[in-house]
Amino acid sequence: MAKSNVSEEIKDCTLEELELIYDTQKDLYTKDEMRVISDRIVALGGKVKKEKSEVTAAAGHLEVSDPQTVSRCAAENMSYGMHYLFSVLVPLVGFIMGGIFMTKENPAQIRAGRNCIWFAFASMIVGTILFMQFIQNIF
Repeated sequence: MAKSNVSEEIKDCTLEELELIYDTQKDLYTKDEMRVISDRIVALGGKVKKEKSEVTAAAGHLEVSDPQTVSRCAAENMSYGMHYLFSVLVPLVGFIMGGIFMTKENPAQIRAGRNCIWFAFASMIVGTILFMQFIQNIF
């Protein structure tokens, strides 16, 4: 359906009917058509209920209805390779980063925190063994 067809189709609908269409028939309309319906609901004095995870791209920027959802999605897709590398090279930093990540609510970040702590611990053990070998070779 084109925008004009949707506009003509909904011009005689009441606010309650439009809200029902918006809430129950999202799969039947495109995003542009749903935007026309939501604009009409707002024009009639209603409020459009947006889902928490609804993120729409508009005019070259990202319009976010729930910033926590976006940060959670970004954290789930985040690569923790550099964190692990720092955990191995500087174990104290690994323990601190791991502790910070362990306080987060996101399971991916908790897992990354646990891994940072394990890498830091393993790095300390390997470093200690290598240091002991070095000391034995000197004397």
